[in-house]
Amino acid sequence: MNQELEERVRQRTLSLHQQVEFLQQLIDTIPSPIYYKNPSCVYLGCNAAFESYAGLSRSAIVGRTDNEIFPPDFAALTREKDRFLLDHRGIQAYQAKFPHADHFTRHILVKKATYHDSEGKIAGFIGVLVDITDRIRAEEQVRESERRFRALVQDQTDLIFRFLPDRTILFANEAFLSYFGKSSEDVTGFIFRLPIHPDDLEDVQAHFASLSPPHPVSTTEFRCLRNGDEIRWQQWIDRAFFDERGTVVEYLSVGRDITEKKEIERREREAYQQIEKNMQQFATLNDQIRNPLSVIVMLAGFGSDENSQKILERARDIDSILDRLDTGWQESEKVRKFLKKHYGIGGGE
Repeated sequence: MNQELEERVRQRTLSLHQQVEFLQQLIDTIPSPIYYKNPSCVYLGCNAAFESYAGLSRSAIVGRTDNEIFPPDFAALTREKDRFLLDHRGIQAYQAKFPHADHFTRHILVKKATYHDSEGKIAGFIGVLVDITDRIRAEEQVRESERRFRALVQDQTDLIFRFLPDRTILFANEAFLSYFGKSSEDVTGFIFRLPIHPDDLEDVQAHFASLSPPHPVSTTEFRCLRNGDEIRWQQWIDRAFFDERGTVVEYLSVGRDITEKKEIERREREAYQQIEKNMQQFATLNDQIRNPLSVIVMLAGFGSDENSQKILERARDIDSILDRLDTGWQESEKVRKFLKKHYGIGGGE
């Protein structure tokens, strides 16, 4: 009877040992570091990945607490989280910095869950470590790139802002805020519409409607009402960003005030128009003088007295002046054509 009982115990022990070995081999195949502890937060076991990650053998881990094998800061955080989990049961997740075996601190995501015995009491908990170091570094690089971009954008004198299709402002630089007399708190996260002149609104809407994935960038000019009634000309370069379905998800706009440029262009047009008018008047005046002058010369030619000779001399002087004016007119015409060709000033031929 005793031999039979001993055999059963031996077989049962062997079976349990085999199960433990199987479970150990099973968790050793999992690449993520895994461990499990009892309710006293003593390590009961771990997989090969955890050994490698911690730089410790399984024998140096099992039967010990975090205080005995890890630096104080990490051990204190782990102890605090373990106690919270044991008090509240269920699942827990948090981020931490782990003292990796390579002597570099690694960013990890810790996931834990309690397990229970047949009576429903907590028998311990299992923990899994997920290395998120690369993700954290990538996020830090993105934040640093965004910080540099914002610093660069803030230094620009151009008006720059990003916004959603519903006109919600995501970002506006200092030049934009100063120009429209707003603060970042006034516009960021809120819908803000540029005070576009009513007569230009339809053209601006058509401009944005023309943006597409093949042609996401375009330039437009329009009038804006600043401080309620001050009309200012602006030039904007707008870029639309699309998702994989071709739907606009965001806009980036860079603008500048071109009121002075528009005023210079207006004055150039007016000056050229005045030149055109003066030249036309001169041509008419030239004809109005030459035609009567030719008659006077003809009549004076019939006489032979001293007065007739003086009239002819005066007529020749006037004709010489008109010749020089003709030459000046021709030179002015060359200037007019040059301005039109190289600067776009003036109307048609």
